[in-house]
Parts: sequence; C-alpha cells; structure tokens
Amino acid sequence: MMKRSLEGREGPAGYLMIERLTVKNFRCYESLDLEKLSRINIVVGENASGKTAFLESLFFAAAGSPEIALRFRALRGLGMMQAGRTRASYEALWRELFFNQNQNSTILARIQGSASNNYEVEVGLLPNFQPIISRVRRLFG
Repeated sequence: MMKRSLEGREGPAGYLMIERLTVKNFRCYESLDLEKLSRINIVVGENASGKTAFLESLFFAAAGSPEIALRFRALRGLGMMQAGRTRASYEALWRELFFNQNQNSTILARIQGSASNNYEVEVGLLPNFQPIISRVRRLFG
C-alpha cells in the first residue's frame, strides 16, 4: 500500500530533500552532523543556542560564494562593508564565521540530499588572509 503525501498524492511528491548536514568550524559549531532529516523539521532552543547558525550553515553550504559573508552581515543588521585587499579587511569580514573566531581552521558545510543533490563548501584563509572557497556539486552522487 502506498502512503499518501501531505497534498493527498500517492507516493513521493518529487521534492528534493536534505537528508544530512555536516558542519565543521562554523560559528558556534565545532562539529555538527545531523542525519535522517525529515520533510518537516522544527528547530527550537534557548536564546543564543545556535538556531540561526544552523540555518545559516544550510544557506552557506548551498551558496558557495565569497559574497555569502557580506549577506550574513546584512541579514544580521551589521551593514555592508567594503572588502579591501588588506589583512585587517579580510579578518573583519570572515572572523565571525569561524568557530571561536579561529581563522587558522577551515570551515566545512556539506549537504547530502535526495536525488544526488549534494553540496560542499570549504572555506579557509591563505597566509595573506584571502579566502579560499571550493564548492563541489554532486559530491556523493
């Protein structure tokens, strides 16, 4: 017997789902690995417990662009900033994204999804503090 979807359809409705999220050295998460995510997930917790950082990690993994640091600042009401080519400018832009603001580590955000829709973003800083971003699509498929 086929199960009915929430919309009343029989069988799967064809939605792309996030099945697993792995995050390392991002904001308040030194290491986070969530599996078996459902179609509907409710995120609850105390103030400053990581709910926003969790949602940002999903956005970060899917975006894969240096522009993401600027968007996070704007979404948090911190305003836009001009990224110059100085060490101080790169530190100011990227510092808050790293766990414990440790820019010697590397941020990893990986989404494993249904239908081989998988994304991975890795961010580190070179000695001259320019960001290195690599994005791999269909990593597991």
